Amino acid sequence: MADFKFCPFCSNEMSRSKIGGSYRRCCRRCGYIQYKNPIPASAAIVTVENRIILVKRKFKPGKGRWALPSGFMESGETPEETCEREVSEETGLSVEPKKLIGLYRQPSKFYGDVLVAVFWAKIKGGRLRAGDDAQEAEIFHFDNLPVIPFDCNRRAIEDFLKIR
Repeated sequence: MADFKFCPFCSNEMSRSKIGGSYRRCCRRCGYIQYKNPIPASAAIVTVENRIILVKRKFKPGKGRWALPSGFMESGETPEETCEREVSEETGLSVEPKKLIGLYRQPSKFYGDVLVAVFWAKIKGGRLRAGDDAQEAEIFHFDNLPVIPFDCNRRAIEDFLKIR
């Protein structure tokens, strides 16, 4: 996230001050402080026997590379609801999040830090197909995974394999 040059509330020019142990942009007129908080997202490890469903991303970041079905939370959603929605949009499958695998930080040049809640999800229905943000959706054996560009996805898969 870029630093604000002008306050989004009063349009005064922002300055830089040490606040709460970090340097932050702030408005000396109205007191607004620009905090750079992580953006929440959810991802799913959807398994079929000893295999995992991955999607080939249609857009940046990671365009043309394989990843877990995932996306940003929308206002009013729980992480589990985001997981369900994103899997449905990207794979055509209806899932039920069964277990939180973990919370992972994924740095992003465009969004800043993203906080990804990764769930193991069980298929309830649907038919596997690429949709929405996905070029392809395929099932891979855990011992023969393609290159996955996102560190948080790789770490979540490693953590899942330890507990399954």
